[in-house]
Amino acid sequence: MGITFLKSILAGRRHKHKNSPDDKPVEMETRSFHDDQASEKAFDAVDRGVCNVSLEQIIGSVGRYHDFDGRFRIKSHVPPERLQKIKQALRQGKPLPPVKLYQIKDEYYVLDGNHRVAAAKEFGHDSIRAQILEFTPSSNTLENILYREKSEFKEATGLTEPIDLTEIGQYEYLKQQIKTHQAHMQGAIGKRIPYSRAAEDWLNTIYTPLAGIVRKSGLLSHFPDRTVADLYAYVSFHQWEIGRRRTYGIGLDKLIPKNMEAFRDKMAGSSLSRDTHEINWNNKGGGNSENSMFSPEQIVKLKTAFGLEFGKNGKSDKDKETGEDEIEDIEKIVKKYRELRK
Repeated sequence: MGITFLKSILAGRRHKHKNSPDDKPVEMETRSFHDDQASEKAFDAVDRGVCNVSLEQIIGSVGRYHDFDGRFRIKSHVPPERLQKIKQALRQGKPLPPVKLYQIKDEYYVLDGNHRVAAAKEFGHDSIRAQILEFTPSSNTLENILYREKSEFKEATGLTEPIDLTEIGQYEYLKQQIKTHQAHMQGAIGKRIPYSRAAEDWLNTIYTPLAGIVRKSGLLSHFPDRTVADLYAYVSFHQWEIGRRRTYGIGLDKLIPKNMEAFRDKMAGSSLSRDTHEINWNNKGGGNSENSMFSPEQIVKLKTAFGLEFGKNGKSDKDKETGEDEIEDIEKIVKKYRELRK
């Protein structure tokens, strides 16, 4: 309580200081939910229950956007008594009910609790308890399609762990992985297992270990426009779906078995750090950077394993002519990935 009060005092001093970064121009008011709803064509709603929401993501209001500025501070025409009472309650540690928010993608708008949000932001809180009603955008932009697929994945699996994909259709592949894992678990114990339970086990014993290998491998530095989840999908698909017909030749075959459940068993019986150290040793130190376990030549082998042909320097003839960086070849990998999944 004392720390929170001190934060509020310091925040007030920063706002008054002429040379403070907080003196930069501020939007005249918070964003209007109805304006953004119309822009996104977000009219279908789903109740997401109660959870903690980052205050940074609360950027607008449903009915009172004229009363607060872009930092959710009340304007001069708004009576301050309500805000002062809420701030006093926060100083005294009194519990307050959850605010009610509308959500569009990763942004939130206050339906009820504008003053509570304003006070929490002023006190420097990171999050606030909120009841969420999510409105799903219906316009068919790439961003919106991916967002809808992500929302459907979260609703089907019950998972809250951030899994961010940049390719349409990959969430469906992950759901199929979970379904396969569910069937394996049911066969092992001889009784039905809820899909959500299989999803949680998949996250903890399959996705997270392989995603950790991807992070430690340094592969992301070679594919800067892709996410860990993207590379998880690419590697797991080629290793577990079509990997029986391919050989990576860069140590992945030893680290990642050709069967998803065999990988799960391997991770259960060994530490990730020991396995990644082993593959580093097999690759004689890895690539050019300290964080990469793959050399440029091994990256070429990985790309070739994805079904592509490259020149001696890891570039196609077209790349050599245009001088484009070989990382652009990721688009070819994505195209091949789509073709193989049809």
